[in-house]
Amino acid sequence: MLGKPRRVDLDSVRKMDEHKEFRTFNNVDPETGRVLTCPHGPDPVLIGVRGEDPADLVAAFLMVELEEPVERVMIFKTNQGTDAHFDRESTIRDISVHQSVRLNGRVSSPPKILKGGHVFFQLEDPTGVVDCAAYQPTGSFRNTILGLIAGDRVEAYGGVRQGPEERLTVNLEKLAILSLEEDAHYLRPRCASCGSSCESMGRDQGFRCRKCGRRFPRERLIRSVLPRRLRETFYLPPPRAHRHLTKPESRQHAEIDKSQAQMVHDKLSGGALLPVQCLSPSSAPKMSHSDPRRTLRAKPWHSTPSARTRSIA
Repeated sequence: MLGKPRRVDLDSVRKMDEHKEFRTFNNVDPETGRVLTCPHGPDPVLIGVRGEDPADLVAAFLMVELEEPVERVMIFKTNQGTDAHFDRESTIRDISVHQSVRLNGRVSSPPKILKGGHVFFQLEDPTGVVDCAAYQPTGSFRNTILGLIAGDRVEAYGGVRQGPEERLTVNLEKLAILSLEEDAHYLRPRCASCGSSCESMGRDQGFRCRKCGRRFPRERLIRSVLPRRLRETFYLPPPRAHRHLTKPESRQHAEIDKSQAQMVHDKLSGGALLPVQCLSPSSAPKMSHSDPRRTLRAKPWHSTPSARTRSIA
């Protein structure tokens, strides 16, 4: 019934997800173990498996144990997982509410944690400044944001929303770190005579030993550079916080093997039969995936780097 919990063996989905050779993605959230293939809304979709080509989708789908009748199964191309909504770079001056934007700029203020566990920082470019937010549902992604410091150059991806006091806020979907600033700190010197700590005598006045009173010039400050735990790469929230169009981590640098894709297309051309059957939800009996009556006629398919395939039951 529409809107009811889907009767799918979730452990079978997790087991399927362990088979990385299927080249599927976003089946299970790695932080929580939550299965992401079954929708919760009032729609007729029982399960959706996202992947790179039809052969992988069929193999993955056949590992999933369904516990209710299926009317039909479809495989189709979609722009899910392609970042299609981030098709061009924007400037802060030009953004507006409800836009999906890609902003290249510099972190201008240290990140801060607000009530509820949300993390905010400010991003600036030559045209302006805007707040960027990683909200509590993005999980460990917030730790990435907390690792930023002023001066880091980043590319921020997200949707623009109206924030407090009518300030625009970019709700982060992903972050590319372009360059990292040195995290340099200056430490007060210790006394060369007695080893005690020194205190500042005022701006540009140098330092004085608290114990023996010996004085030292300001140039005796000790410069210390702390290691950065971030790298110059892409960072994303866990899959449970992804929008449908967000390109997952497994696809950030992946290229489809075109020769293999052509081979799959040749196999499916001309209406090849795949082991899935169209069933009526009211009259169809329960069948195992191995039942020879479960067949679906496949249409010719071409693979391109920007097009993903999805198996829907």
